[in-house]
Amino acid sequence: MAEGARQRAERRGRAAETRAALWLRLKGYRILETRLRMPVGGSGPDRAAARPPARAYA
Repeated sequence: MAEGARQRAERRGRAAETRAALWLRLKGYRILETRLRMPVGGSGPDRAAARPPARAYA
């Protein structure tokens, strides 16, 4: 993938993450963590959100 294409994909991905966080907040969730890194197993969820008593990972 060309460097320009990679940068566009990164921007698109971050914009989608922002929209997902907004949607969760509108549904009553609180964003606990962004760009979450998991200690094991490669990539993890991009967001951790909570709405008592439940938690969501997206």
